[in-house]
Amino acid sequence: MKAFIIAIFFIVFSAAVQAEDLNLFVFAGQTIMAGTGKAEDLPSDFQGPEKDVLYAARSSKKNQEPIVTGSAENPWTELQPLNGSFGPEIAFGRTISEKLPHTPVAIVKIAAAGRSLAENWNPEATREPRLYSEMLEFVRSAIERREKEGDTVKVAGFIWYQGEADAHNEKAAAAYKENLSRFFFRLRTDLKTPELPIVAVRIGIRQRNAGRFEPEVRAAIESVCGAGPRTAWVDVDGLSLLDGKYLDSMSELEAGKRLATAWLRLKAEK
Repeated sequence: MKAFIIAIFFIVFSAAVQAEDLNLFVFAGQTIMAGTGKAEDLPSDFQGPEKDVLYAARSSKKNQEPIVTGSAENPWTELQPLNGSFGPEIAFGRTISEKLPHTPVAIVKIAAAGRSLAENWNPEATREPRLYSEMLEFVRSAIERREKEGDTVKVAGFIWYQGEADAHNEKAAAAYKENLSRFFFRLRTDLKTPELPIVAVRIGIRQRNAGRFEPEVRAAIESVCGAGPRTAWVDVDGLSLLDGKYLDSMSELEAGKRLATAWLRLKAEK
């Protein structure tokens, strides 16, 4: 009987040890978040999947059907470029994994080119695609899958890279500050994480296809993320651009590192 009890103890103990307390990061935004870096440009030390970071993504570029990792039943894979492209998640995941080696990391990304916060990302959106609702559904299903695998999941951070679409519309740009504040509030409420650390990229200065109201959107991101609790913004001005519009491969990596550094600072402030 004693041997039986000991055996049961070790089975339960082993299951507890194997289960991982995943720190989940949600990435969302438009084209540059979807990924303008090319897998073929990655340095040798970034080649191949990042085995220490789980990844689930749903991403679409202009006039393209969404590309999704894994399958409908299980979207999870190892962190790697999606269909030959990558965004800031690659360097972010590597940096967090290296800085916090005993912290299991998972990233969920949903991104769609050319979509605005005023319309498609609005939590109250009525026009398709309703990206906020899609994001919540994708995040929740991804978490549920990990929990079925025996993991416990903590939503550890939200990374936002969006604003170019709103910079083309005077009304959307003028409302960006209010819309972003409301968006973050709803996100924390719906994910039941009132102190969720949030890091946003202040959209960069573009030479081509820049919206007339880019300065208003940049200022709104600074204001919301500079003054709000548990929020921060990162600067990408001066990073190299493809065709004067989008971050190139090395700049996507640098943006990811800056986002990770900003999140680590927020974590340290807790």
